[in-house]
Amino acid sequence: MTTQTNTNPQIERFIVRAANPLTGQLTAAVPSDRDYLATYVNTFGEELLFVQRHGCETAELFHSDFSQEPLKVSKGRVVAIIMNSDEIEFLDECWAKSEAVRLG
Repeated sequence: MTTQTNTNPQIERFIVRAANPLTGQLTAAVPSDRDYLATYVNTFGEELLFVQRHGCETAELFHSDFSQEPLKVSKGRVVAIIMNSDEIEFLDECWAKSEAVRLG
């Protein structure tokens, strides 16, 4: 499994796509350099963006197959959706790699 972090232009493109189409405003603040970001494209071509904000206990997951509102990630899990095994592996990897950011 390969994840991409912080310097990937795909992240910027995905964040722009996560803007509310009616108001043009982002549903989440643009991440800072202290945050952990990772993207993943599953076998169906759906894009996922994991955002762990510095010092926050929970993270956010944007999934292109669902609402552009962020899904809450708590203790490494998203309750609101069913994920396939590759997506779960991506989420597990992101949660582990973002621990230092989460703890601040």
